[in-house]
Amino acid sequence: TGTPQKIMKVNSSNYSVIQTNEMPTDAKLGAGWGATPGISAKGDTLYFSNASTKIYRHIFSKNQTDYMVDVKTMVDDAGMLYNNLGVHPLTGEVYVTTIKGYGLNYLINNISVFNFEGESPVLSANYKDYTRFPAGIFFTDYFK
Repeated sequence: TGTPQKIMKVNSSNYSVIQTNEMPTDAKLGAGWGATPGISAKGDTLYFSNASTKIYRHIFSKNQTDYMVDVKTMVDDAGMLYNNLGVHPLTGEVYVTTIKGYGLNYLINNISVFNFEGESPVLSANYKDYTRFPAGIFFTDYFK
């Protein structure tokens, strides 16, 4: 998360660095204040937001980083991400949890699902007011 920001692919057998990619200055890596991982991936494609509402995609093999969407432009009352995004391991869709804000505004929240396969982002699903202080997105049961 320093300057410049970099992301590395590491050989898990001997911990050697296989490839290092430098991030554009506007794409911030890190978990922000969140208690969940700052990066989520499906295969070679990584997604991150630094706990902001701006989602970025990095295709590691191409060393290509793209700004995908600001969640606030597609989801009403998405004042802030509450923890970080997650990527569905089978579909590749990106899930984010947002609240309108602090105080009683935590009662106004969304679990939003984005599909970034086409030329423009698609909001596949949006679940309003299902939870309190959504803790992030975790996929744990898809191997059955």
